[in-house]
Amino acid sequence: MLTRQFTGYKTIHGPEQLHDPNQPSRPISSPADYRGWHAAMVTTKGVDPWDSNKKCTARINHGRWIADCIWCKGPILTRPDWGVAYCAECGARYHEGSVIFPANPRLFAEPLLLRVQRELQNWAEPQKLEALWDENKRLDVKTVDDILRENIADAIDIALVEPDGELTP
Repeated sequence: MLTRQFTGYKTIHGPEQLHDPNQPSRPISSPADYRGWHAAMVTTKGVDPWDSNKKCTARINHGRWIADCIWCKGPILTRPDWGVAYCAECGARYHEGSVIFPANPRLFAEPLLLRVQRELQNWAEPQKLEALWDENKRLDVKTVDDILRENIADAIDIALVEPDGELTP
């Protein structure tokens, strides 16, 4: 019988998980929105936003792109296509070019997106891409191709069985 199987998540999350503090139903959808969110968050703590002169390194933790603030060590949401990170703890702003991502972030996200549990979607330097795929094998994570092959096999089995349960010649 055909059953719907998990075929992977579509994305590793980032700042788009956040919501505009002035309009809680409106998610953050751009670097400008994120910067506005950051300013609102830190000023309510009595901290002024400031530009970091150091870089931070992105990693994937529980299905989220994050970096650790160089100054306060707090986690900061980021995403490769935005290239920025804003620390809500100490007010540091890491502008485009100040967040270090792997050369091709999508390649590192791909094996993680196949993992059902977000808690298992983790990557950080110096872990190599091959190590992520090896981890998937150890975790018995199926690739999209494996799932498609299983679904095709199920569809063929269904087509060969008559409604009364007898196999067709």
